[in-house]
Amino acid sequence: MDVKEIYKWAHKNKPCSICVEAAHIYMDEKPNKSHRISAQIGADISTQLKKDGYIVIKQLFIDDYNPVAKNFILDIDNYLELISSWGFSPDIITFEKLLESPANNLLAKITTQNNLIYHEKKVYLEKKKACLVDNNRPTCNLLDTALYIAKLSMFEMVITILPKIFKGQQKKVQKILKILGYSSIPIFNIYY
Repeated sequence: MDVKEIYKWAHKNKPCSICVEAAHIYMDEKPNKSHRISAQIGADISTQLKKDGYIVIKQLFIDDYNPVAKNFILDIDNYLELISSWGFSPDIITFEKLLESPANNLLAKITTQNNLIYHEKKVYLEKKKACLVDNNRPTCNLLDTALYIAKLSMFEMVITILPKIFKGQQKKVQKILKILGYSSIPIFNIYY
């Protein structure tokens, strides 16, 4: 998405509060150029929106769900200092593992409303549009859906900055959100 479109939407709709998520990292990952780019984009957008008079809350999302705990190498305090030096000082830190229970609750809701496809140890939403469960664990698709629903309960606009490799995964999350009744939602993804 073009950043100009985000500003245009904000100026038209006047959201009271905006969440900007940037610098997403895995616990088994070392900070790299991608994290710097994300943090800098998040900082620039946050600064501009604040100048325009909006309340902006900056969020860092840390994946402690997918990596194996014994492989955790991320020093969170050092990472926070690093991304702050890049201009992005988060107001909120969210850990993906905390989304497991809300994701399971969403699965129960989806199960009552839709035809799910069960294949081996996976559960898919309608004709394999999006994998919801893999080996009895919610997938990133379902966990991200839970995260967006939580954000939408607190903020009137959500902006997420992600590497391009997440584009397909985010489209699946949008499909899940629509099935849950979130059809016209102020979620904006910026890919780099």
